[in-house]
Amino acid sequence: MALSDTFQAHRPPNFTGRGDAHLPGIIKDLRRFLAEIQNEFTYDTLRLPAQELPELAYVLVEFGEDIHANIGIWTALEQYNRDLFGTPLPLTLRSEAITNKPPELVDRLHHLLWVIYHEIEPELTLAPQHQDLQLLAQAVATFLDDRLAAVPRQSGIKQFLAQPNRFGWDVKQKLVWLGYHAYLFRYPCQNYIADNGGRVDIGIIDDFICQETTRWSGLGVIDILAGLLPLSTAQRKNLRGWYERHMAFYEMLSLKSVTLHVINLINNQPYKIRVDKDINYFKPGHIIFGSLVPWEGRWYWSGEQKAYPAFPEATKQQVVDDMLRRMPNVVYRYDVNRLNHAKETLSRLSANFVSYHGDNLAVYADGSTMNADMQRMYTLSNEAMLEAERTKTKQKVTAISTQPQLSHPPELVASQDGVAVFFNPDEGPEIFNHFDILVSALQKQGEGLSEDETLAVQGLIESDSLSPHFVRRLLQDYSDASIAAAYLIDQPPDYYLDYLLRRYKGHFYRRRYPHLTVVG
Repeated sequence: MALSDTFQAHRPPNFTGRGDAHLPGIIKDLRRFLAEIQNEFTYDTLRLPAQELPELAYVLVEFGEDIHANIGIWTALEQYNRDLFGTPLPLTLRSEAITNKPPELVDRLHHLLWVIYHEIEPELTLAPQHQDLQLLAQAVATFLDDRLAAVPRQSGIKQFLAQPNRFGWDVKQKLVWLGYHAYLFRYPCQNYIADNGGRVDIGIIDDFICQETTRWSGLGVIDILAGLLPLSTAQRKNLRGWYERHMAFYEMLSLKSVTLHVINLINNQPYKIRVDKDINYFKPGHIIFGSLVPWEGRWYWSGEQKAYPAFPEATKQQVVDDMLRRMPNVVYRYDVNRLNHAKETLSRLSANFVSYHGDNLAVYADGSTMNADMQRMYTLSNEAMLEAERTKTKQKVTAISTQPQLSHPPELVASQDGVAVFFNPDEGPEIFNHFDILVSALQKQGEGLSEDETLAVQGLIESDSLSPHFVRRLLQDYSDASIAAAYLIDQPPDYYLDYLLRRYKGHFYRRRYPHLTVVG
């Protein structure tokens, strides 16, 4: 595909600004400039093969357009950073450079490149102040300052984003463009698609733009769009809550004008869905599997939907039970009764864990010991619950097995170098394998970490199944110096750990639900 065609493919259709036509030529020249400037690097770390330079050039020029035309994408990110960490550019902007004024272009490019290189090479650990990173940021800043100076500030992107946000699909159109096409999320979205089969489809894109958090300070596409658009406080909160899509089976009741009336088969609640006036493919009695998001008092479809003929009652119950087993966290978004039941169960399990271990953290020498002890703990807990039920009802309770069927992976049970189990009171147990290596790393307080120890620390921070609660519980017993060392952070500021936790565990800073299925 020609450069101009590739450029146009990422622009919002039917919106063109006077400055747009100047950008493809700048991208072409920047691609050549990047190839030249790489020869001045001291290290090979940031040198990219020739085939990767065009995409980087696109991203950098479109970033420059954002700043030049005051589109607001980068400004939204900086405002979130100021609110969260007290700095617009965490870890890359030195404290003495933090002011109330917008950062210099070179400082913004420094942060942009630091994050982007982690997207280009996810296994890379790059120091925030890497000297070649600073060299590249300065060179690109000079290039963009020179080339964009004469470019008109009218942008098709800015025109597109300025369109009204009356209907949910108005907002969704902007969300799709921002997540799939805009420079800020181009690399994260491509990586998400690759990690989920490599096929671009509506469902994958909808998952990314609505629910994923990114290395941009743990923010997602919905967060940046909410900070970018001129929305009311209520609208902004609404949009930032779209990660809680109501995914369910819905039975269609009727279509009245542009409102589709359905009932959620999981929670038996009615929904009024705003649809296009020409809709004709859903019929009364049909069962529709899909996700809904709210906007201005109405629900809207999000992603793709699948329609089925009317279900018999037995099939309805079967799909409800199946969703409860496979996706309890989704069901808890909209089923308050089941959520409350799950919270009560989790509270009891958490209290039993602490009572049994004397702490919310238990450490074992090996996986086999952990597995046996957890089996014993849950058995005692179940026996106590059964006895309490007998006492409460004063009736004979039907005998049931009190021994749970634990499903720990074989490699975890076979582990020989320490296993830690932390009971997160909000979600449930979290397990860290090879715990001895992590403890060894933390005890060194940042001095002389081995490769395995560095990887253990990074695993703690980057695992999407270990919560910030777990990390902070460990830091009650150990110093955090090895965390800063593992990420090559020299003289870490006070906020650095908050930043790392949000960057890699952003999903934990949204509403969370018990990680268990309550049956019956």
